Amino acid sequence: MPKIMVKGPIIANDDAWIYDWFEMDYTTPKKVDEQLAAAGGAEVEVDINSGGGYVDEGSEIYSALKSYSGQVIVNIVGIAASAASVIAMAGDIVRISPTAQIMIHNSALIAAGDHRDMTHASTRLQKTDVSISNAYRLKTGMSEEELLQLMAEETWFTAQDALEKKLVDEILHDPNGQLKPVANLEAAQMLPAAVVAKMRNDKQINARSLSTAKTPENTPAALTAKGEEPKIMNEEQLKEKFPDLYNQLLNKGATDGADKERTRIAALNELADAPGASEIVADAIKNGETPEAAAMKIVAASKQRTANVGAARAADGKASNAADVPAAEAPLGEKTQADKDAEEEDARAQANANWINQKRGGRR
Repeated sequence: MPKIMVKGPIIANDDAWIYDWFEMDYTTPKKVDEQLAAAGGAEVEVDINSGGGYVDEGSEIYSALKSYSGQVIVNIVGIAASAASVIAMAGDIVRISPTAQIMIHNSALIAAGDHRDMTHASTRLQKTDVSISNAYRLKTGMSEEELLQLMAEETWFTAQDALEKKLVDEILHDPNGQLKPVANLEAAQMLPAAVVAKMRNDKQINARSLSTAKTPENTPAALTAKGEEPKIMNEEQLKEKFPDLYNQLLNKGATDGADKERTRIAALNELADAPGASEIVADAIKNGETPEAAAMKIVAASKQRTANVGAARAADGKASNAADVPAAEAPLGEKTQADKDAEEEDARAQANANWINQKRGGRR
């Protein structure tokens, strides 16, 4: 009997090559259509272990199975969640493993815009939920209201629960209904939409270049099966064999480097506002120094200026013979210029340290 495997996420036909590249399980309408055509009307079994995926693609597979001229036997062998649970409802006979589960829930999407867009998105999702519930309603005879409530609560059904609700017709390997499922299987994850979008839109990486770079014979899995180790190419080999990929990586490295340089210079320019820091910052930009290194130099310079002023004050005091004046005769409340300079430099050094510490987020 022909067998159709519904495993991994339910995805669009155009995304299949990306999942092939990552060697991930997936199911597409095209794959199921081809297998049904090859079966030629004979009875088929559909084994399901999928966490779901896109609503429209799940609906397309459901419709293909319902329209098939031969008998369709569905076996839920792991999990039939979300869109995969809709596909399961297409079987003339639906069976479930005693350790498997079914999960139904509301549809979801990411929307952006004003309140009208949000209202439109909400209406669209509600209508989608009603459409999905039709597959469960035709199988179970439950009311639309009851099903929508179960979907809203994200309901998980054990094998016995599913049999009670008539989502399935029988439990595999358990003619007397004695077995109890104990494992809660997690839904399979789809590739992030951003990954799929980047690979689909990338002009350097496409289905043709990937199929050239990664034929079935030289995939890591195939090489391991042959007892061979995947070969690691050096830069020259990569450039010669895959020039497009090499140029892409080279351009990406240059872009990343430019971004880091812009960030470094911006951080250094922030430090230039500190008193006496402009020359240090200019040198740091020129010599490729980090903002942290420049900040330490600014603090060190402030400390040195304080020490220099202190030395000048001591020298000034010695030259004026102030040290020889008895304490009782020393004037009170009067400060020399050296004293004033030292105090100003101390305050400036402390201000520099405080300002830099603030710029660094208060870290020490």
